[in-house]
Amino acid sequence: MHPSLKFGAPPGSIVEISETGYINTELFIKWLKHFIDYVKSSVEKKVLLVLDGHTTHSKNFEALQLARLNGVLLLQFPGHTTHRLQPLDVAIFKPFQTYYDEALSKWLQTHEPPVTQFQVSALLSEAYSRAATVSNALSGYKATGIWPVDRNVFSDADFVPTNIHLPANYLNELEETPITLPSDNEQEYPLYQRGNPQLRVFLPNFWMKLVEPVHQQPNNIVQFIVSTEMTRYDIKNYLEKIYNVSVVEVKTRIVSGKTKTGQGRGFIIKEDDHKLAYVTLPREQSFKFPDLFPEEEKILDDNKSMDEAKQGFTKFLDRTKSRPGLPGWFSY
Repeated sequence: MHPSLKFGAPPGSIVEISETGYINTELFIKWLKHFIDYVKSSVEKKVLLVLDGHTTHSKNFEALQLARLNGVLLLQFPGHTTHRLQPLDVAIFKPFQTYYDEALSKWLQTHEPPVTQFQVSALLSEAYSRAATVSNALSGYKATGIWPVDRNVFSDADFVPTNIHLPANYLNELEETPITLPSDNEQEYPLYQRGNPQLRVFLPNFWMKLVEPVHQQPNNIVQFIVSTEMTRYDIKNYLEKIYNVSVVEVKTRIVSGKTKTGQGRGFIIKEDDHKLAYVTLPREQSFKFPDLFPEEEKILDDNKSMDEAKQGFTKFLDRTKSRPGLPGWFSY
């Protein structure tokens, strides 16, 4: 390796290369040894290292042995979740990319292009020192719920499959497909494509019901029960075109209806399935489900408590009324 490749690298870093430019098992072992030297881990003083499931980590036996012997506990993220669970992805990489672009632009203002591999370490060092701060690191661990441990950092909407993202020119290129009616006087009609926002068609059986979420949601996520005929596009258009509500994203899932056995009937009764929609509003907007009947609920709770007390006292009297010679209030 040419020594000039190390020029300007962040203090304390090691510089290694590979033929492909990507990490491999050998480079990860070198990095892991460097990591152990810095954190001073041991079998008595263990450290936790969270990382993705790349084969250089998960199928690297030598690295696994090295970690075990030096008290490094390796915890692998589930597949396709690093964008939400990995602190680097959440809090470091985005500002790092921004600062690297700024450093590159500043370098180009005072030097003749192009940038070569010999300038990368110095440019990276400038961006790294601004992005890899203690504050950003703490924010990354907090936002992912790793530390402080937060099991409720993700809402139900985060577990719903994401929308399919179509190209920006998709609707412009979409052609209406004609169908031909089998009659003597043939006439062509445009085929209705459900959920096509270009048509802006709302069927009469479309409906939406705002519901209070069972679990706490972010303030900019609103939950609805909607018609099972409605697609994500229908829900988005319904809110935007009719109610002028700005919608960032819509996720849906089908909730199976509850089942119960009919008393004395010998068969099972199943409630209808329904579709839940999680609507994400712009970040600066928020919605809190209103407490419409706080006083009424308090009265119902008080009445329920009174009824339970009366029932308990009645049962107490029933237990003692058949005991001759004892007053009704006596029990043992």
